[in-house]
Amino acid sequence: ALGFTKSNVFSIVFKENLYLIIIGITIGIISSFIGILPSLISISYNMSFTFVFILVILIFTNSIIWIYFPIKKSLNQNIISSLRNE
Repeated sequence: ALGFTKSNVFSIVFKENLYLIIIGITIGIISSFIGILPSLISISYNMSFTFVFILVILIFTNSIIWIYFPIKKSLNQNIISSLRNE
């Protein structure tokens, strides 16, 4: 953290966590699609893709919120003294 501005640290940490969110949601979508594939092949099955899309957007938005605010709060503290205490 030495030599980095608060905006640089925020950007690095936020991008790293955003990458993890995107990978996690992608893996979850793929695995859930594989899990319901037999039902999707069935003729009598009807699924609302709008609901699934809204649910994925809500999960993504919620995870962005839970990343943004803790990073902002931790950057309001003195980073150097926090590193010394570790």
